[in-house]
Parts: sequence; C-alpha cells; structure tokens
Amino acid sequence: MTWRRAVGDAFRLLRTERWVATDLLAGAVLYAAWFAGTELLLRRGAEAAGLSPPAAHRPVLVAAGLLWLVVPAAIAVYRLRDRLLNISGNVEQRYRFDYPGALLVPPAALLAVLTVVAAVVPDRRVGAAVVSIAGLYLLARTTAYSYRVFSLSRPALLYVATFATVAVQAAAALVTVAPAVDRGVLVERAVVALGIGEYVTATAGGVPLPLVAAAVVPVGLTVAYLALQSVAVMAVRLIEPEVTRADLRTGQRYPPFVDVADGPAYDRTPADGEAAGDDVPPSAEPAPDEGPDDGEDLDEVRHTRVFRPPGDGGDGPSAAGADLIEDGAGGANAGSGGSARRCTACGETARAEETVCPNCGTSL
Repeated sequence: MTWRRAVGDAFRLLRTERWVATDLLAGAVLYAAWFAGTELLLRRGAEAAGLSPPAAHRPVLVAAGLLWLVVPAAIAVYRLRDRLLNISGNVEQRYRFDYPGALLVPPAALLAVLTVVAAVVPDRRVGAAVVSIAGLYLLARTTAYSYRVFSLSRPALLYVATFATVAVQAAAALVTVAPAVDRGVLVERAVVALGIGEYVTATAGGVPLPLVAAAVVPVGLTVAYLALQSVAVMAVRLIEPEVTRADLRTGQRYPPFVDVADGPAYDRTPADGEAAGDDVPPSAEPAPDEGPDDGEDLDEVRHTRVFRPPGDGGDGPSAAGADLIEDGAGGANAGSGGSARRCTACGETARAEETVCPNCGTSL
C-alpha cells in the first residue's frame, strides 16, 4: 500500500464514521436537557438547604462542576473508546493502516478549511464553535492513530486529552449559551464567585475567550502528542530496544527489530512511517485469517515445519517432527504417538491428538 492509497482510504473511512455526527448531535441535545434539569435541582436543593445565593457556597459549586463538566467529559471518553475498540478490546480493523499518519489527513484538512471559513464569516462565534468540533474530531482520529503506532503508543494520554477537551468545551458552552437562553443565573453567579468574570467576557480577535479555548485546546493537545510521538520514533530507531510479543497489542504495528517467531506472521509491518509525514513504505498487513500476502510460506514465517507422514511425499519422520516437537510428559516422541507434545515456539504442552498449540496457535 502506498501513502497516496492510504490517504484515499482514510477519506473513504468517513463513510463508516457517521457515528461522529450522530454522537455529537445526540450529545448536544442530551447535554442541554441534562443542564436544564440539574440546574433546576441545584437551585431548589440550595434553597431548601438555606444556601443563598446558591453559587456562593462551595458544595453547590462542586456539585455543579461534577454534573456539568466531569460527568459529560467522562461519558464522552467512554463513548469514544467504545466506538474505536472491538469486542475484544483491540482497535477496530478499519483503523489498522500501514501508514497510521494517513488517518490524520482528513480531519486535519477539514480543520484547515473550517478555520479559513471561520475567519471570514460575519459571526466569528459560530465559526469558532464549528472549529472546536473539528478539533474534537481530529483528537478522536489521533486516538485511533495512537493504538496503531509502536512508538509512544499510549491511548490513555489521548483519552485524558479528550476528557480535558470536552470539559473545556462544556464550560465554554455554559458561559456563552446558557445566559443567552435565560438559563444562566446559576452559571453567572458561579462565574462571579470564582472570580473569572474578566476571562469569560474577554475576547481574542472578536471571539469570546471561552470559545477560543474550546477551539484551541483539542488542536494543541493533538499537536503536543504528535510532537512527543515523533521524538519517540527517533529514539526507538536509534535504540532498537528488545521487544517481546507480550509487549505488543493486537493491531499495533511491529517494529523491524521484532523476531518474526515472537509475533503473528500477519502483522509484520515495520515501525517506520509512524509519524504523519514518514515516507518509509511498510509492508502490507492482511487480516489474521488471510495469511501473509507477500508470497511467503506461512510455515517458513513461523519457523515451523508441517508434519508429513512417511510415504506422503515428505522426507521421513526425522524431517517432519524433529524441528517442531520435543518429547512430551510421557517421555515418548510426540510425533510417534506419545502422550503429550511440547510446542517449541512457546514451550506449551499439548495433548497428543492436538495439531495446533493451544497457547500461541503454532501448527504442531
């Protein structure tokens, strides 16, 4: 697969990501209903407890922060993780690109176009709001990218970034939208009580500062991760640390210094090209049930040999089983009817009638 084809596939992937638009729309509607209901409950609860004005008391402020910022951000992170991972907890197959950087091209292009449009539209606030949504989408694609790369493959960092982004965007929506729809009494009092009124009313380029933060935070966090990841790529190429199969997740690209016998033969793409602009062509990555697509014999890739009984076109029993099976628990050679077999790839003991290692899947 070439870089150009990978970018084309990344754009075509948009057709399977309709959940982005539906989740954003559903999230906005549900958050508005959530805010209206909890704001009413907080005001009535504070009045019943004799806390007046409500926003001047710490318990009310803490409850409001949890309900309006923390809970929505946590739900957004859970939802994003659920969308990116399959039932086994591995990144979805559709995000397993040979060039992971190609995943970032469509959201980056969308962000660039919307930024230009936002700069020329009459109402800069609407433009900033749209750019903030594009930045959130870029962050979501970067999270999928973090599952695929080898160097600095830390999706947890991106989930933390998503949490912070949604919390900032929720706060920006509260201080800009709630007062406009006459539902921001408690929000305005909270702003005064926290002493952040000057920041809420400040502007940058004709855009309220909270909306600027909502647009800048996701992009800034994404760029920060990609910068750190690029440094990690260079460090890995210089150090070439020893890596075992247990250190790699399903769907994570294998670096070139991993022994083929230590990992599945179907995911042997090199670590080069992890950064968005890398031009080193990795090998193709077929699905696990398709086998390697480069013409290699699967047995050769796994460093094993298929057992062929004498008289079946093989070289005899010594050439068939000696390289693959050690003596089992019964002391007899497993290829000669012993009570157990031991896989030479991982050392697991298997029953005599089994033909595949129950631990690593190597053919016995």
